[in-house]
Parts: sequence; structure tokens; C-alpha cells
Amino acid sequence: CESKKKDLFADPEDEQRAIDTYCDFLGQVCQKSSLAYPNTKLSDAELTSLAEVLVECTDLKSLDLSNNYIGEEGTTSLARIVPRLKKLTHLVLTGNPVCNEPSGQESLKVAWRVFMRNPHGLIF
Repeated sequence: CESKKKDLFADPEDEQRAIDTYCDFLGQVCQKSSLAYPNTKLSDAELTSLAEVLVECTDLKSLDLSNNYIGEEGTTSLARIVPRLKKLTHLVLTGNPVCNEPSGQESLKVAWRVFMRNPHGLIF
């Protein structure tokens, strides 16, 4: 990644301000107990990137990802972070391609059960 790094700003102070602004925003997002991204055309690849951020959201209780383009790859990414989201009790995935792919749901269902979450909180 470092070899691909490009200077985005002529003034290094601008770069630091952008980083600080991003970190402040991320901190505010991660303080939320509920996040909703329905109908945002999220793909598996985008959800995988979002999952990297979601693991920092330690107070997250509810996540709505309904009506996107999430398939097996996306649910696998979610299954990897469920153990770290200890307060998450409600996850909505209705209207995604994975709803028609029982095999794609399995890894997330297993992770959900292993961490003793109410099965009614995981909605396909």
C-alpha cells in the first residue's frame, strides 16, 4: 500500500486536516447504537470495506443493510465481525440477493448462534 501512496495535497497541513476530519467523523459514526444503510446499492466489496469500520463501533446494537446487493461474500464479511460487535442484537438483510441463497446465509447464521444472539434479531 505504501508503494501506491500518492501525495493528495500540495500542503502537508491540508493532508493532516483531512485525516483529522475523517477520524472525527469516523469517531462520531462509531458512537451510534444504530446504523441504517437501506437501499444504498451496497455491494459485497463495499460491505467488506464497511465491515472494517464497523468493528470499531463497539456500541452498535442495530444494523440495517436491507435492499442492497449483498451476497455470500458480504455475509461472510459480516460473519467475521459479529464476534467483535458484542452489543449487536438486530441485523436486517432483507431484500438482498443472499436472501435467495441459503448457503450464503449459513456462515452468518452460525456466527450469530455461536455468540448466543437471539435468532429473531437476524433477519433475511
